[in-house]
Amino acid sequence: MSDLETRFHETWLGMVQPIDGLVVSKPALIDAQVARHDDKTLRERFLAQLTTADPATASIANLPAFLGDILALGPDRWVACERLPDTFRLAIPDTGQMLAPSQALVREPSAVPVALLWELPSALPLDARETVTGGWDYPPSAKFDRLLRHTGVPIGLLSNGTHLRLLYAPHGASTGALTFPVGAMATSAGRPILDAFVMLLHATRWFGVAPSHQLPALLAASREAQGRVTKALAD
Repeated sequence: MSDLETRFHETWLGMVQPIDGLVVSKPALIDAQVARHDDKTLRERFLAQLTTADPATASIANLPAFLGDILALGPDRWVACERLPDTFRLAIPDTGQMLAPSQALVREPSAVPVALLWELPSALPLDARETVTGGWDYPPSAKFDRLLRHTGVPIGLLSNGTHLRLLYAPHGASTGALTFPVGAMATSAGRPILDAFVMLLHATRWFGVAPSHQLPALLAASREAQGRVTKALAD
């Protein structure tokens, strides 16, 4: 991989502040030859999917349309909540809250989901306690983490219109998250974040490359490499 691509990964990872555990690492991206998404029309199409081009107030106008246009994840890639088995729902005792994804991302309609999506009410903070989505007084991101653990699907996408968050909750390890602010991605200075968002979550990264280079494998490889480093340091 060229020095230019290496610097790109350093740049966007520095701009998107990871939360808690690792999601994806620069070495894993370089080893898999994951390159910046090259689409001259991307920013124009991205802005067309927003309520306004003003970064201070920009939000996604219609999430399904946004996912279809920007990530090529059209309706044929999603299974609605009501069509999922009951195992994809979690009742929280003594709160009246039933956790469930809005949709599940699948390779084909009958396949096991590769990721879950939860669309929140517009602009609902991701990390503040709330009872808007149900009676459990807890932050949406933590609620979604609990749902991912329950279902055994380690990858989640969380959106409130103004932010999109990629969560990775592998079994037996801490959850990590990368948050992509819509307002920042709407600016020229935030173009590396937008390019990285599409690079990681475009349909090609889920379904169009070799399994070892698909997003689930990249996330797993990042954690495995981190584990080796931690063990070496301990030794």
